[in-house]
Amino acid sequence: MFRDAMMQSLVEGTHIDLQAYRPAVVYLNGAYWGIHNIREKLNEHYIASHYNIDPDNLDLLENRNIPLEGDSEHYTALENYISTHDLSIPANYEYVQSQMDIQNFIDYQTAQIFFDNRDWPGNNLKYWREKKSTGRWRWILYDTDFGFGLYNPPAYQLNTLEFATATNGPEWPNPPWSTLFLRKLLENEEFKIGFVNRFADLLNTNFKSDLVYQKIEYFKNLIESEMPNHFRRWQEGLGWYSLNVWYYHIETLRTFAKFRPAYVTAHIISKFHLNGVEPVTMRHSSEYGKVRLNSLYIDDEMWKGNYFKGLPVELEAIPRPGYRFIEWQGIDNHNLNPVRIVPSEVLDITAVFEIDSSYTGDIVINEISYHSHPDFDSGDWVELYNAS
Repeated sequence: MFRDAMMQSLVEGTHIDLQAYRPAVVYLNGAYWGIHNIREKLNEHYIASHYNIDPDNLDLLENRNIPLEGDSEHYTALENYISTHDLSIPANYEYVQSQMDIQNFIDYQTAQIFFDNRDWPGNNLKYWREKKSTGRWRWILYDTDFGFGLYNPPAYQLNTLEFATATNGPEWPNPPWSTLFLRKLLENEEFKIGFVNRFADLLNTNFKSDLVYQKIEYFKNLIESEMPNHFRRWQEGLGWYSLNVWYYHIETLRTFAKFRPAYVTAHIISKFHLNGVEPVTMRHSSEYGKVRLNSLYIDDEMWKGNYFKGLPVELEAIPRPGYRFIEWQGIDNHNLNPVRIVPSEVLDITAVFEIDSSYTGDIVINEISYHSHPDFDSGDWVELYNAS
């Protein structure tokens, strides 16, 4: 009843296009019809409303180059380019970056891989671009119900990274055309590092077991009190599916959430021949500033995560107004900001800030009067806030 919505909620705030969700109790002519999910319809109007673009000026495709809106010419040309060019060459990769949203693609792939969605990538694909010279392809996440062990409770063990990069998969669910983009992009070192580091960022945040537990409980609690009525209404049609079976599937979700991060980490290590992970602890005074670690902006005064050995990660200390960055403690290049480090041992890093005595404060405009009505003309003026 909420599998897809829960999985999509795990990647809220990323670069992925998602469907909103709200459960509703439905009555038709006064007759009870149980719980139905209100979802956004994925069409040209969804894209237009989210991106403020003309719904008649876009290409929206599904599965293998099937146009739902516009045409497939641009995508087919990109597919041919990726298929026939060596993307380890920087110029070729740069061209591909100009044709597709790489951040969106990485987040989309990591989500599907983490979920172990087995009705993908040769199915349930939607992707779009605005029809203009700078329009880039983006992927929409939807219909992930096969993920999180729907038909295979121990699916948390499965190596979906290999599944998503297979060169000889069957027609369904992962034929070669459906894995082409990720396979070819991983030839490029910059993309590979970005892909692995972004996966690490998400494993340290959105995909952490305790956070996924919270999401599962939230969605369960939304509809749990209504589920007995729902099952009574549809008892004949649902057959073997009962309230107890529903609770069994929720427990499957919890089990997947508990064990999946460790297995995915092991799959990444195996795929890219890495030497494991190292714990990284970040410390700073949140009153004075915050820290960016790769794609994460860390406000917590102490934060811990795991990063892959041998792959560079980037740190940036971001002082708040009135403060300045002094140094890093715990790494060699303590004066560089931003700085790249390569985890090879346990790291405990502190960003040190101090008060910036030269800071005079931001100008705050309280009010502006310009071209007033003749009946109330007080002239043109600006009122500034005096904080002293």
